[in-house]
Amino acid sequence: VIDRLEFDLQAHRDERGTLTLPIEETPAIPAKLHTVTGRILVYPSGRNPTITKEQLELLSTQTEIRCPVANMMTASGCRMEIKWEDGSKTTTTDAQ
Repeated sequence: VIDRLEFDLQAHRDERGTLTLPIEETPAIPAKLHTVTGRILVYPSGRNPTITKEQLELLSTQTEIRCPVANMMTASGCRMEIKWEDGSKTTTTDAQ
């Protein structure tokens, strides 16, 4: 059903949690990701020329439920703002 996935993701954090000095003191700002944004292009296999909106929604929902990395990030309070799109409907410049 799926040939490949292409990821274009960015992670956002408050740098103060990592860079606050002096190193001997615990920073008041946590050193964690606040938001992950971007998109995932889903390319269907040759047998299935397109992916329906419903299939993309199912894939997105089930990935967030089943992926241990996504689970860990959301449990830490990180917001996941990721769009899932049919890669067969994008142009080369859209995907970059």
